Amino acid sequence: MKPSHSAFWHERPAMMWILFGLFALQLPASHGLKRNIGRPARMISNLRFNASIPLGASMLESSHRNMWPPLIWKTAQQLGIHLDHSLFLQSRIRSSPAFDQVLPMIDAKNTVLTQEVWKQGECVKVVEGLVNTTVPARGATQSIHTGLFLKSWKNPSMVKLAVRKLRLVMLSFLTTQDLKSTQLHVWMDVNVTDPNGIIQQELKEILVTPGLSNSTVLHRFDAGAEFSKVSPNSAYLLTSIFDQDGAVQAKSDLQRVIVLYNYGGIWLDTDVILIQDLTPLKGVDWAYVGQKNFINNAALSVSAPHSVFATSYLMALVSQFVTPELNDTSYFKHGATILLDLYKQEWTRNSFHILPTCFFDGYWSGEQNSPPWGSFFSGDIDGQQLSYIMPRNQIHTAFAYHWHGRWNVPMSNRSLAYGLERIYSWMLKLNASKDQLAVDRY
Repeated sequence: MKPSHSAFWHERPAMMWILFGLFALQLPASHGLKRNIGRPARMISNLRFNASIPLGASMLESSHRNMWPPLIWKTAQQLGIHLDHSLFLQSRIRSSPAFDQVLPMIDAKNTVLTQEVWKQGECVKVVEGLVNTTVPARGATQSIHTGLFLKSWKNPSMVKLAVRKLRLVMLSFLTTQDLKSTQLHVWMDVNVTDPNGIIQQELKEILVTPGLSNSTVLHRFDAGAEFSKVSPNSAYLLTSIFDQDGAVQAKSDLQRVIVLYNYGGIWLDTDVILIQDLTPLKGVDWAYVGQKNFINNAALSVSAPHSVFATSYLMALVSQFVTPELNDTSYFKHGATILLDLYKQEWTRNSFHILPTCFFDGYWSGEQNSPPWGSFFSGDIDGQQLSYIMPRNQIHTAFAYHWHGRWNVPMSNRSLAYGLERIYSWMLKLNASKDQLAVDRY
């Protein structure tokens, strides 16, 4: 028996979000559902979707058009929307065979969203196996993105401290990643080219050093330009969402969704330092588990620009703004809230994976020797904790370390952060004396 149209919307809120946002922005749906899963998106048609069949093509070019609610077809016709998938298809990069092999096991554990389903030491063994794997050569340069909003800080000394912590993240990238195939893109809300500005002054050594300068790309985040790349009529709506959100956290969540939708790659918050090469994790859509039923977007990956996961995330975010009854004012409204909603619906759950906590947040999952967040900038150096976060260490227990904010905490010259700063500079042959200028007082 075919369900009524009202039942369609009532019983499938995530699908309503995505379709409503899709038509609001006149976006094409696209590809990127989990491979080899075998779960069809039956709520639209009886077709099976996979990575090789564009979602838009499957839904619009099949003989099952009558399965769409008439309201959707009518709206699309009124707005003159043509979901031309061919303009938006891009090939996903090759993922690691070793990663593909462990993903079914990771997915199976995620029937309950908590790190407690992992036995002690079990998660770090997965990390070790991936770190030691050989990844097939990839053609195009891959992107890792991060971003920082500096205008919200009015105190010049706080801005300088924030840029110093950003520099720490950049140094961690330069000491751990394959610079022949990966670039770091840093998105900010200030002028990044002014030779007398704080960005050029504080990051000058990185930006002028051969071998490092071409591995880091600074961008001033132009909201209008980036939003316009989503679809012809998207700039006004997305700018309205961006401007309405006064909280930096909400703006940052929208920024990362747009950047990943437009360019693909991996997003890391600027309070995440890298420990191991992320190459084994590339080419796959994923987020990661934080606390119970909390999916964190501090580390986020899409398999390709306009992947089903990236599109679903963006559509759900847009729907929060354009649909009053979905309005959410919580801190995590553009991040964990949406990711959990996408996870709860079968077909969107199949568009991304949820990696275990220890990959990026070892202290959260209680991994041995992972540094406490509160002491990273202020506590005395601990040798075992330093071994845990050393770049490309041989312990192989984590891909990254998330210090969870602490932007206002000064960097003591006895701290782990300061020690890492010195180590990074030594490894990269930079002027380590610059790093002795620890900011202990304001």
